[in-house]
Amino acid sequence: MGVYLDLAKAFDIVSHEKLLRTLYKAGINVSLLDWFASYLNGRRHRVRIEGVCSENLISAWGTFQGSVLGPLLFVIYINNRFALPLKASVMGYADDTSLLYSVATREESERDYEHDRKILFPWLHNELLHFNRDKCKYVIHAYKTPPVCGGLLH
Repeated sequence: MGVYLDLAKAFDIVSHEKLLRTLYKAGINVSLLDWFASYLNGRRHRVRIEGVCSENLISAWGTFQGSVLGPLLFVIYINNRFALPLKASVMGYADDTSLLYSVATREESERDYEHDRKILFPWLHNELLHFNRDKCKYVIHAYKTPPVCGGLLH
């Protein structure tokens, strides 16, 4: 079974405080951490639509998708998802996460997913992240063993 999860507005809701703490735990030294803090905090943004500019806003949240560092910082922010003690094999790219289960029965997949849900959902809540429910899906992958043909398959 594959469970495919999409985080809603993931790049926009990264907590600068939590990101800086994550960078510190990853071994970033204090002077570089100060540089990241100055990069993240107090940035001004505005939008121009058809030549009309909005007021400047200061962002307290998020990484900047249009930048070189933004996606990298986001990946660092959520990289701990791979260290969670889940039953699934976890694959991820940016704000997409796939939980892959290799089980014999539907009951096993439901049991394993329920185990993982009890770990993953509180972790996401703690990281201030949530799902885009319309983009989250699950698929049951199965195959039938082909009939033995002329002794070619054992």
